[in-house]
Amino acid sequence: MFPCRGRLFRRSKFGVFITLLVAFVFVSMFLDWSCWKDRVRLVVEDATNDVNVAKMLWEESRNQTDQSNESRETPIDGPKSMTKMVNVSDDVIGSWTSSQPRPMTTVEPAGDESELLSCKDIDEISITRPLGRGYTKVVELGSYRGVEVAVKRVKSFVKDVTVCKARLESKRHHECYLFANYKIMKEILLQNQLQHPNIIKLLGYCIRSENIAENMSEHGVVAVTELGRKFDTNVVRKMAWKQRLEIAIDMADLLDYMEHSPLGSLIFPDFTSNQFVWVGDKVKLQDMDDVSSVEQACAVDSDCSIGHIRNLTPCVGGVCRGLNAKHNMNGAFRHVFQHILMHDGGEISSLREGMRTLSLSAANLHSRLKKLLQQEIQGPQT
Repeated sequence: MFPCRGRLFRRSKFGVFITLLVAFVFVSMFLDWSCWKDRVRLVVEDATNDVNVAKMLWEESRNQTDQSNESRETPIDGPKSMTKMVNVSDDVIGSWTSSQPRPMTTVEPAGDESELLSCKDIDEISITRPLGRGYTKVVELGSYRGVEVAVKRVKSFVKDVTVCKARLESKRHHECYLFANYKIMKEILLQNQLQHPNIIKLLGYCIRSENIAENMSEHGVVAVTELGRKFDTNVVRKMAWKQRLEIAIDMADLLDYMEHSPLGSLIFPDFTSNQFVWVGDKVKLQDMDDVSSVEQACAVDSDCSIGHIRNLTPCVGGVCRGLNAKHNMNGAFRHVFQHILMHDGGEISSLREGMRTLSLSAANLHSRLKKLLQQEIQGPQT
């Protein structure tokens, strides 16, 4: 009997253990269920809030879209292709454009980019004869659908390329075209961003590669501008005083614009009359590949000098703040103004002295020249 009671006792203890275990499981499940319900409630509330916010933003977006559509005169068919917008050949971009996501909106160019000649248009240009040659590029007379234009591109015989080739071995000669083509591309960007009646108008451009070819459809970088005729100060100084005043006013206005351009104060490092051409009755700047917005470095004010004239501008943050404008005035006076502002009168003498000493700003020069022109138009006072 004793062994039997022992087995019964052991079975009783085992049953109690099972009962406690089951009770523990049920209590744990109840507690987890309570916490889970709270979590579900919070998630549902957050989701509801997110849905409400999304609905609000969606409605606002629809309202703005409806207003925008109502204000448009014509619907947008779709974004232009990248190659068409920037006149860059498909060969340069490759398959990148097809594999990358397109932006939902496009940024309009500063100028009338949509009206510029594209690579396809430029392929139609026939070259008639050369017009000039510089260190970096040649300028050629071209004809596009009966209209004469100026074509700028790099050739193998320009000085920058020949000097480079003499320095490098033959298998690296292709590298010599990179810097020259870069300077043309820089000029394209400047002409496209700087809008002034006395800056030559960019008509179109095409960028394919760094290759140099006689055929327009194979040439790497090509810029097309208005066609101008040579600007000669010896010819201008023989013109009537009123005409010379008008030219000087335009030149002063250009100097003031370059001092306060959208790109900052710009400098013409090599300011000569050869950089200008006649387009109609306007004198326009045609060569901009050396234009820069970098001011001269300095340690003290005395470093900010041009020739023998020192302390022209203050040295601020390690640069001569405003010295670019002084350089431009110095070049304009030496190569243009002193040759065309030849006239009797105290005001002209004062203006010439102010330009010579670089104490006169372009804005002040422009204002005073306009007053002289007005007096010339009105005639002598009686």
